[in-house]
Amino acid sequence: MGYLRSGMGRSLARPDSDQPSGVYYHGYSGTTFDIELSDQGMLHRIQREG
Repeated sequence: MGYLRSGMGRSLARPDSDQPSGVYYHGYSGTTFDIELSDQGMLHRIQREG
């Protein structure tokens, strides 16, 4: 099986205007994921406690 047929390969797509920006907090690791979509592209920020 090639990469494009794997689960990871099928999960990737170009960002488009239909995808919302958002913030997700993962309590177990104390990590905040912030995803922001703009005309320039998609920005990912990851911040860990500690």
